Amino acid sequence: MKCDVRAKAYLFVKPILTSEKDAIEEAVSSAFYAESAGASRISFCPATIHKDTLMELLWKKGSYQPPWIWSVMEIIQRVRSEVKIPIIMDTAGFGSSRGPYNCKKCNSKLKAMIIESNLHQSLPETIECECKSRWKAEVDYSNVTRSTTRLSRKK
Repeated sequence: MKCDVRAKAYLFVKPILTSEKDAIEEAVSSAFYAESAGASRISFCPATIHKDTLMELLWKKGSYQPPWIWSVMEIIQRVRSEVKIPIIMDTAGFGSSRGPYNCKKCNSKLKAMIIESNLHQSLPETIECECKSRWKAEVDYSNVTRSTTRLSRKK
């Protein structure tokens, strides 16, 4: 007897103790793995802060931030251009202080672009905003700071 069973992979974007750069890389590599393992579609779930969780405690102490919307856009661009199965990016909490956030100038526009991209399985257009350079710096240098801190503790 042959059954038509399909698997949907749910991929969490930016768990605690993960840099912005690592969150992007892990999401992308997990999507490639999910496809190779036989998933028929992928749903990305960017972190949002929920009440009475460890994530909320770290967030309140300034030790954690949900992913930038720019990171989500980067994940979509990289995965959708190579993965052959449908991918959906959840946009719950986008633009709120407890969810993925860029700045007030681009949050709602990027959220709308991601929703449109989900519907058509297309690559979202590229836009620019002044907050993108801050995101880029965090991605480029977040692991450098961590490595430097580790080295200085060993002395």
